[in-house]
Amino acid sequence: MQRTQAMDGILGDLAAQTGELDGLLSGLDEAAWALPSGCPGWAVSDVVLHLGQTDEMAAASAEGRFGAAAAAFA
Repeated sequence: MQRTQAMDGILGDLAAQTGELDGLLSGLDEAAWALPSGCPGWAVSDVVLHLGQTDEMAAASAEGRFGAAAAAFA
């Protein structure tokens, strides 16, 4: 796949978001990971796991391995 200027912009935005999220999470201790999030019934750790799994599924889809990745989560 050939990268385009639009794709470079998207990748830059994603990198910035990842950096911001890392800044928010890097200082958390074990107790903070277990705190309730803004999502009812979900701890901070649940939300971060959800984000990671969503990213993995998006990457798998882009790489043509969605079925195998989905099966791994089952």
